[in-house]
Amino acid sequence: FRKTSEALEVKLKDLVHPVRIALTGRRIGPGLFETIEVLGKEKTLRRIENLLNYWRQNND
Repeated sequence: FRKTSEALEVKLKDLVHPVRIALTGRRIGPGLFETIEVLGKEKTLRRIENLLNYWRQNND
């Protein structure tokens, strides 16, 4: 996440919070990295993609 936040030139917290919401549907919850581990790579990426698609459809 740190490399991604640096590449996007955003603060780490500004990247972590939207990802947490994408994965759990909540602003507060278990640790993000633990959540990713439990969900697994495929489900994690699918949920992030779902959030991005929703955002694109509603922010045109």
